[in-house]
Amino acid sequence: MFSFAPTTASGVADGTVNCGTSGTVTITSNVLTGNTNCVGSVTVPEGVTGIGYQAFYNRSQVTSITLPSSLLRIENQAFRTSGLSSIIIPASVTYIGSLSFSINAQPFTSVTFESLSSITTISDYAFQYTDFASVIIPASVTSMGADVFVSNDMLSSIHFLGNKPGGSTSDISRKADITVYRTSAATGFGPTWLGATVAASPASCTKSESISGGK
Repeated sequence: MFSFAPTTASGVADGTVNCGTSGTVTITSNVLTGNTNCVGSVTVPEGVTGIGYQAFYNRSQVTSITLPSSLLRIENQAFRTSGLSSIIIPASVTYIGSLSFSINAQPFTSVTFESLSSITTISDYAFQYTDFASVIIPASVTSMGADVFVSNDMLSSIHFLGNKPGGSTSDISRKADITVYRTSAATGFGPTWLGATVAASPASCTKSESISGGK
């Protein structure tokens, strides 16, 4: 194990970095590829551009994580069955992979997309078994996968800041009493979407890109 220092403003050195109370993360070619016994709060170094496949899979001892402004992608199952209860998605992130935040070890009640978000793709089951009551989808999102919010029994509203996304979305969450809110300028939405009622967005939600809620 060794300490690391950024090699340039846009990258980090390959190797292992201390994380949380104990343990390390491994960085290869600016991608955080995995962890060894990470516990507690983790800060991912600036310069990291990707959280790799299953990088924090089954790491229930990781209770919070701070992601860098350099991050572009969160790959499949990156935080599946982790101990996170909330997450802030940096504006730089463009892609969230399938099952990224699924089946958490404790209620996952809040996620925030930073302002001016660049996110374009939210993949299948990305927020499966989460516990937030409302979600705001940034205007940059153009594709959503199947069952993104499946088995979130708390979810009651989805707010879109942009047009109806494309993709393979087949169901919102298998829960009948969800309202989908759209802006007045949004295109592609009818009076219903995937079984949910579509309504005009409350003024208070048109500029926010955060969600919260829970049990």
